[in-house]
Amino acid sequence: ATRDLAVALSARFYPAFREFILVFPLDSRAKVLGWFVAAIGNVSRVAFTPLDVFRVLVPMPTEAYILVHNHPSGESTPSRADHDLTERIQEGGEVLGLQLVDHIVIGAVGSYYSMAEMGDLNPSLVRR
Repeated sequence: ATRDLAVALSARFYPAFREFILVFPLDSRAKVLGWFVAAIGNVSRVAFTPLDVFRVLVPMPTEAYILVHNHPSGESTPSRADHDLTERIQEGGEVLGLQLVDHIVIGAVGSYYSMAEMGDLNPSLVRR
């Protein structure tokens, strides 16, 4: 499911001239309920805080979500800042009872990096 979502999004949004962050709330069966844009930046970065995600997620009927952001360069490897932000969002969500299922970085068409697949999410906060 991660691969299908990532490939579809990379095909839809590449090339992009701005970095953006999308959030996909999930239902209890891990089906996507919809999506929203949490932030839009410039060609190389986006100003973003966990509040941008949680202010929309908290009132929704969800306990889990997927975070997606793009790299306009086409390179999908996450930066140190991407990893740091993921950790902050994962920890904040845990306090609110919201499970970060994955953070996917999309690049050129077909190029993506799934932090869940690569084991980059904080294992102590991942519910099994």
